[in-house]
Amino acid sequence: MLGPRQGRNQTPFRVEKPGGMEEEGKPNSCLPRFHTPAPASSNVRISSQELTWSMLSVPVTLFAATLEELKQRSAAKRESAALWAGAVSGNIWSAARVFYHHELCDDAASALSLELTESAKFFLYTHLAKQGLRLIALLHTHPGKWVGLSLVDASNQISSCEGFWSIVIPRYARRPWRLRSMGFHMRVECGWHRLSPTEIAARVRIKD
Repeated sequence: MLGPRQGRNQTPFRVEKPGGMEEEGKPNSCLPRFHTPAPASSNVRISSQELTWSMLSVPVTLFAATLEELKQRSAAKRESAALWAGAVSGNIWSAARVFYHHELCDDAASALSLELTESAKFFLYTHLAKQGLRLIALLHTHPGKWVGLSLVDASNQISSCEGFWSIVIPRYARRPWRLRSMGFHMRVECGWHRLSPTEIAARVRIKD
């Protein structure tokens, strides 16, 4: 289917270094493949003054349609991915369209990885520019419950804009879909910040 600017939190934040913790270890590979990792990650801490928050706004119909398609594509046996595009106004990142990796190209999906080719990226960037759309979020599935970012996930440069979102959906997007069980990662200057359940409730809006 082609279908407050600097809010502050009063506590320090964890910014993820590439890597992760998972019982289901996976090998690394070259970009642009996504992988669930094996090695444990460490976090660096930054002060609230160094973090510029964005908020994610997604229509419930788009949210449900995206996760349902990812579930169908994953078929309980392989990873799947999609991109949300839309508009950015101040600190609000609003999704309006979805682009599925498997419709943009042969995503070479396996149980532990998938791929977005360079030609597919070029087509996508060109199409978005013509439509006046911004990349809002990258979503991809993981086989188990672990929803951190692997080395390859964290290094993938589909967008390096601060405020961009990377969302990991557990269990190949099988229901039930619970926001608190998903990995919401916000791009910040020095890497990725993984939102806590409290931060997800405050910063992610699935709207009617």
